[in-house]
Amino acid sequence: MITARRILFFIFLGLYIILCPLLIFYSFGYIFSPVQQEIAQTGLIYLSSMPARADIYINRSRYNQKTPASIEGLIPGNYKITLRSKGYKPWVQTISVGPGKAYSFKDILLIPKVWPIKNLSTAPFARLAPLKGTDYFITGRAPNLGSYAVYELKTGKAIHLLPADSHLFDLPVISIFTQDNSPVFVIYAGSLWNYKYLYVDITKTIPEILDISRLIQVKPLDIGWNDFKRGRVFTLYRDYVNLLDVESMSIFPHYMENIRGYGLYLKWIYAISRDNNVFKQTYDKKEEGHLPYGPKFGKRFFGQTEFYKIKVLQDNIILFLSRNGKLITNLPPYNLIDRGVIGLEFYKNPPGLLCWTKHSIGIVDFVQKSYRGSFINKTADQRIIYGAGTNITDCVLANEGSHVLFDNDNKLYLLEVEPQGGPHIELITAVKEDSSFFYSDETGYVYYLDPQSGYLNSIELFPR
Repeated sequence: MITARRILFFIFLGLYIILCPLLIFYSFGYIFSPVQQEIAQTGLIYLSSMPARADIYINRSRYNQKTPASIEGLIPGNYKITLRSKGYKPWVQTISVGPGKAYSFKDILLIPKVWPIKNLSTAPFARLAPLKGTDYFITGRAPNLGSYAVYELKTGKAIHLLPADSHLFDLPVISIFTQDNSPVFVIYAGSLWNYKYLYVDITKTIPEILDISRLIQVKPLDIGWNDFKRGRVFTLYRDYVNLLDVESMSIFPHYMENIRGYGLYLKWIYAISRDNNVFKQTYDKKEEGHLPYGPKFGKRFFGQTEFYKIKVLQDNIILFLSRNGKLITNLPPYNLIDRGVIGLEFYKNPPGLLCWTKHSIGIVDFVQKSYRGSFINKTADQRIIYGAGTNITDCVLANEGSHVLFDNDNKLYLLEVEPQGGPHIELITAVKEDSSFFYSDETGYVYYLDPQSGYLNSIELFPR
């Protein structure tokens, strides 16, 4: 009996001596790897999905939890992760787990096998133009201005721009100028000999339309404004801009002259002088300041003849976009893309940029990096997330930056931005030619015109 007890004692003592260190190691993220025959530091993967409670498969084995879940104790290596849920396509991603690393795949969107489409009209539309960053988009049933309306998301109603007896009713719409995050737009309508520039503010109970044609005697290269000073409009010409005050119907001709670029940010007007100095001033010109990007910077990156639009994300993050799509930033490596950029969209937390060309989509993150081991310097870290486009015309960030929604060859795609591995890209639907789409991050819906019927449709991409 005593001998048996001693045997049991030594067995338990041996197990304690062996297992206790292993348990301690495991609690600190280490595990014994039978392949490498040594103790290895483990990694972790966090997964959550929309909808939740999707089945998780690791390689070919089903995990004992559903999303959201943290998969701990993973020996470094490659893992094929699959999420499955009834009525949805499987989500598959190969993840390379490193020692002591944690990987977060948050709010993975599971794609329905069939997208539920909601029809919002009983008559066809010819055009849809988004007012990005607002609760509105513009629709037109025919070329004439009288057929145009503004669709308001909060009410789900279309607000007609003109009454039926308006003298502007039959004017053909040529182009629409918009600014991101602004409920104001300018319509250029009419003919070469009878044109109109109309300033439209849809925040009023009844849309306010002001005819500003007499303030624009020559067709401008571009029209811009800033909601910080609503009612002030800039018209761009070859090397100067005019300032229009639409409330007093007055014009300040050649408000800025001999410039190679300009842009608006809060109370400031940014500009590039002919000698390549970048400066800023207030609307009343009482405050002015030169920025630390002088002639040497300009000669190196701006060239001799290009004109640049200046886009400001923050006071210390500035972008310069030329007419041929060259993209420059004031942070190293400075020259981001040599040509072909057709669109930009900012996001602020953390600061970053979505940019696209006809064939590719890229993201620029503005990050802090150490310089020579101590000094911290902000840089522009660029990466291409999609490079197989044939005719990309528009992109928007969706679901707080986890996805990109874009139009390529009149087809709407949803691209998932992954922390590692290849991108997930899904075809959503076809859209009407020569039209656009509107996405609301608040509702998670995308709005578009059906290519066959012209009807206004919507699809819920991200359940809210």
